[in-house]
Amino acid sequence: MSRAVALITGASSGIGRATPLHLAGQGYALLINHRDSREAAEAVAQEVFMRGGEALVAAGDVACDEVARRLVHLAVERWGRLDALVNNAATNPLHGSVLDAEPAAFQKTSDVNFRGYWFMTQRAAQRMRTRRPPDRVE
Repeated sequence: MSRAVALITGASSGIGRATPLHLAGQGYALLINHRDSREAAEAVAQEVFMRGGEALVAAGDVACDEVARRLVHLAVERWGRLDALVNNAATNPLHGSVLDAEPAAFQKTSDVNFRGYWFMTQRAAQRMRTRRPPDRVE
């Protein structure tokens, strides 16, 4: 039986750190994405390895469709499949009142928190629908 494969965005801290550790315990191979926290993402991958799991770290801003395509491609290239996507990457550059916010803060939030989820879901689902159902993970 081959391992199920999960791609987790924003997987370097908080929920993004906890999720791959949990999924590794469930038998998943993991593609751990980060935008600019390589050291933290590598530490998560190291914890996965220490628990007997398998992980690959990949940088990229999910607000870019090309990054979404590349991340899905990396998972499939490495393990031959993609079974799960955890859209965890998010940003909130807005500090203070929305009445005083600069348009750039709204744009950044929209790019990552909406467009990024759209791109990642679309690209992962396109890949997932082309393969047979996953083996049962025990």
